[in-house]
Amino acid sequence: MRAAVYYKPYSKLQLEEWATPTPGPDEVLVQVAACGICHTDLQFIDHGVPPLKSPPLILGHEIAGTIAEAGEQVGNLSVGQRVLIAMIIPCNQCKYCKQGRTNLCRAKTIPGNKIHGGYAEYLVVPASGIVPLPDDIPVQEATAIGDVFGAPYHALIDIGKVRAGETVLIFGSGGLGAAAIQIAKSIGAYVIALDMNPLKLKWAEQMGADETINAYGIRDLGAHLRDRTDGGVDIALEAVGAPRTIYQAFTCLAPAGRLIILGYTRNEFKIPEPQLIIEERAILGVRGCPITTYQTIFDQVIAGIFRL
Repeated sequence: MRAAVYYKPYSKLQLEEWATPTPGPDEVLVQVAACGICHTDLQFIDHGVPPLKSPPLILGHEIAGTIAEAGEQVGNLSVGQRVLIAMIIPCNQCKYCKQGRTNLCRAKTIPGNKIHGGYAEYLVVPASGIVPLPDDIPVQEATAIGDVFGAPYHALIDIGKVRAGETVLIFGSGGLGAAAIQIAKSIGAYVIALDMNPLKLKWAEQMGADETINAYGIRDLGAHLRDRTDGGVDIALEAVGAPRTIYQAFTCLAPAGRLIILGYTRNEFKIPEPQLIIEERAILGVRGCPITTYQTIFDQVIAGIFRL
């Protein structure tokens, strides 16, 4: 099979011929239809963040395809079945899995990070990470569900508990931001999308944002947003992953506001502590989504509420 292989940071992936892997008793071999490119992959390639598995490593965790072969202990899946692969594959045994919080699994498997991923024609994954795909969802478009929709859905609905009528500020209107806009609007929130790229802000409008703000040249984003929203926003979703934008997003909050950090950074960041305490603001982190979230997103896509 062909595979794009990661060997070291700050260098190109290498297109190579590898042997097609064979699934173990509780594993499946998936023929990849498509694999999305996540900024996490670029963290490995361009920023020197080390993956969990030592190179050589096949990257890619936003994967959909069809089952080509199933292990002898896999009884609920069949060859030819269209599937989505969970971004975080659970063990189903640890205390977090038993609580339904499979995204926090202590023995999790992550394609493209802990095992070989989807930048190849085939990959092997544990059957516990396979999610059957409804016929109404095109298999290539389904790659957007695993991470791009899964993470912001978990962030806004499960962690942030957004409510109708609340004001949600989306910091970063790329892939995660475009999904987050649709999710917040589906609940009835008022959505403000922020970016410095005019094209992304145009996409944000198409996704349903009520307002868009080009942050370029605004010296004090917190003051600007507090003035514009009569005191601040209820939720700020940070989808960039940088200490500066995390700080800025926090300063845009109203009293009792929630900052949800969706973008990943290895670096420490500062928060104005008086506002955290005096105004009862909250800071919430997000890691992917529980595997059960995918069925809910399937239903929303089929109903025409979410656009992949």
